[in-house]
Amino acid sequence: MKFLKTYKLFETGEWSKDIDWQFVKDNPDDDSEETSYIKQMEEILRDIESQILDEGEIDFEIIDIKGYDLYQGPYGKIRINDDIWDIWSSEYGYWIDDFPIDNCSKDGDKRPGFEGDVGSIVDAIIEQYKPINKELRKYNI
Repeated sequence: MKFLKTYKLFETGEWSKDIDWQFVKDNPDDDSEETSYIKQMEEILRDIESQILDEGEIDFEIIDIKGYDLYQGPYGKIRINDDIWDIWSSEYGYWIDDFPIDNCSKDGDKRPGFEGDVGSIVDAIIEQYKPINKELRKYNI
């Protein structure tokens, strides 16, 4: 009788830890589910980036994209000016965790942050970071 001495258990929805944004860039022909989720998140973040950079005066950078699990998908780590945020896929589009413009915590069962489609996310980032808006917020206008 043979016995298994080592084994690896993958639960349903488990994200393969070795698949991240760098892996996707290094292996463009990989067709795993994790890779397609990361490519989709990169596409969304590039769309947001192009709209933000068209506006000018706001620096936007994609730092990394990592997987969480196959049900929630990946999350992106972005830099806006000097602030770093995590952006996730959500039921209603995308969600920036703990963003200063908060449209989530009013419901009581959601964590603070901003949730919306790509256009709403872009508008919220511009509202928060455009220099004229920052100057006006100082005076509570």
